[in-house]
Amino acid sequence: MSVSAACGDNHNKVFTSQWTGQYRYSSYTHTVIVGYYTNGTPITVPCHVNVTKKICLMYCAECGEYATTADVPYKEAHSVVHN
Repeated sequence: MSVSAACGDNHNKVFTSQWTGQYRYSSYTHTVIVGYYTNGTPITVPCHVNVTKKICLMYCAECGEYATTADVPYKEAHSVVHN
């Protein structure tokens, strides 16, 4: 006789993914130093970042059961504008 345990919620953390065809978009702004004034003070400008992630369904590689969804990094664009 051979037996195997069902994965249930105890997946082995190795997954296969299936892209849903959908994206998740987000953005944020951070400050970057582009140079220094002669007195040593940093010259800073805002950098706007647009992030695109693919929404994927994750399946247990061992049993094939649906486990969760995940946002998988896809694209990231940085934009700096200064005077």
